[in-house]
Amino acid sequence: MDTPILTENQNIRLNIRLPLLLCFALYAAWQMGIIYFSGTALSIDGRTPLPVSVDNMTMVIVAGYTLGIIFMIILPRFTVLAERIATAAALISVLSLYLPLPAETLATLYYFQSFCCVFMIVFETAIIVNLFTEETAIRHLLIAYAFAYGLVAILQNDFFPVSFPLYRLFAASSLILLLFFFCRLPARVWPVYVKKKDSLIRPKLLFVGCFVLVALNCFMTLFGNAVAENTPHGVSVYYASAAVYGLIAFVLWKRFNITPLRIVSVLVSLGTLGFVAAIASLYIPALSLVSCILIGASFMSLGLNPFYGVILAKRYPSRFIAPGLIGIAFATVLVHSALLETFRNNLQILYIVYLTITVAITILYLMLRPFLIYAFQGTPGRTDEKTSSGNNAALTVPDTGKAENLRAHAFDSLSGQEIRVAELIMQGYSNSEMRVILNITENTLKSYRKTLYSKLQIHSRRELFALGEKM
Repeated sequence: MDTPILTENQNIRLNIRLPLLLCFALYAAWQMGIIYFSGTALSIDGRTPLPVSVDNMTMVIVAGYTLGIIFMIILPRFTVLAERIATAAALISVLSLYLPLPAETLATLYYFQSFCCVFMIVFETAIIVNLFTEETAIRHLLIAYAFAYGLVAILQNDFFPVSFPLYRLFAASSLILLLFFFCRLPARVWPVYVKKKDSLIRPKLLFVGCFVLVALNCFMTLFGNAVAENTPHGVSVYYASAAVYGLIAFVLWKRFNITPLRIVSVLVSLGTLGFVAAIASLYIPALSLVSCILIGASFMSLGLNPFYGVILAKRYPSRFIAPGLIGIAFATVLVHSALLETFRNNLQILYIVYLTITVAITILYLMLRPFLIYAFQGTPGRTDEKTSSGNNAALTVPDTGKAENLRAHAFDSLSGQEIRVAELIMQGYSNSEMRVILNITENTLKSYRKTLYSKLQIHSRRELFALGEKM
């Protein structure tokens, strides 16, 4: 269903080249390599000479998440500008670590850097959800993130020491390249959000399904982190394997045209096996690293969470999508902390909870996969030669009427309404929502679906998706 708002928003989406995406991916390396897996002293494996308090860091993280979500809801059009300012401020705090300042002052600067990192999480997701084309988002979340995960594996390794000077150099270099990326983005380009007067219908089941999938993905990744942290060399192996899975998925996509969203189901299945191995490792310790290798696949699937936001924003561009994704992630962190506290002395039960949620992800993803694949394959777009604001990001213009390709497979001519019904079904709209969009009765809709299936010689929505994928 194409409307002026959806068409206008699709026209501003950016098709960004890989070198710039690698600069953007350094945010993930900086975030996960420095903030989240930094040892008991909340530094790189506890080796940085900073008197950092766990309680203070917790307050910094909560404040960063909260203020970032509020900013994204109230002032979304200033996202790129806010990223530039926050990145520059974080860079200044890192460069200050080179000065011979008192330890307490250095710790304060580290807290500030950590706040900027968490504060920017919402903006990173918002840029992907609101400005990237589908192909750019997939390319970034597979190949560029794989590069970032490889860096995290190096930073968090316990095979050889990573010195504090190397940490400062990495953080400063990453922030310089990240600032370069944000300065290349057009600061005043942002999508139009839907309002009530626009009468645009939101596919509620698709929204609920994607948000639940995001929550389960976050849980699965947190669980994987917990398993890896309890395993010698586990964190490095966990991230290194995630990087390898991302590279494999990218090669399968580009060389063999296997849709990444099909590969995700395999990754989730491998993650499930990883949690089975984690339970077995409680009795057979030799399986510990094997479980980390397998669970790394689930971490790669988490990286695609922002892509689900892209799908939702194309259907119903709401200002709450990106904040909602991060709000869910933040909530899962809190719930997971409670689970860890509850089952700290009974890892077997904890790992069984992990496995149960992973199986739920597999089932839910298989249910949503046809809608996601159609959204990715069904909107190839075309690239305009013009670039915006002098950067290397080409604009993409959407191709409408994707379901028109079904005409070639119908033994009898499909009417315009039957084509629209087919397209709405594959876009994730329910029967009641389709009736409102098409302004028809329930019986009329049933009639359209019946004749559509008859002319295409199919009997179910699953077969309709299979036919759409071929096209």
